Amino acid sequence: MSIPTPTFIIDAGIPSKLRNLLIEALKCLKENALTGASACIRKSIYEFLLKEKAVGANYDEKIKYT
Repeated sequence: MSIPTPTFIIDAGIPSKLRNLLIEALKCLKENALTGASACIRKSIYEFLLKEKAVGANYDEKIKYT
């Protein structure tokens, strides 16, 4: 079974902290390290919410805020 390669391109305008996490997630996905990939994506979401100064009692509310 082969995994298709992503055609996802990370824009240069994305802050480097987020871009590095997304690149790491793609590397993990390529190696079929799904736990690592999901951890990197989760961390990038947390960093995005901090950058956007999202408000809410929990992450569900913060995501809805953005």
